[in-house]
Amino acid sequence: MGYKLTAKHITLNCAIKMVVLKTAYKYRAYPSKEQKETLNRQMYLSKDLYNLLLEKSKEYYKETGGNFTQMLQYKA
Repeated sequence: MGYKLTAKHITLNCAIKMVVLKTAYKYRAYPSKEQKETLNRQMYLSKDLYNLLLEKSKEYYKETGGNFTQMLQYKA
């Protein structure tokens, strides 16, 4: 990969290496009883929504042979 600095008419050829640093963090939560109930309800609703959209996607694919796009999800 070359770069040309036109102001001084210098050509600089160099290889640029991308370095990706991956980090992970672990957190431990100690929710209260009320928070546990809320979290469990949210997980249940998320699971139901995922399964509903998966079912609609499979039905749409069987009917049309196409993908159930995000735009179609809004119409459903």
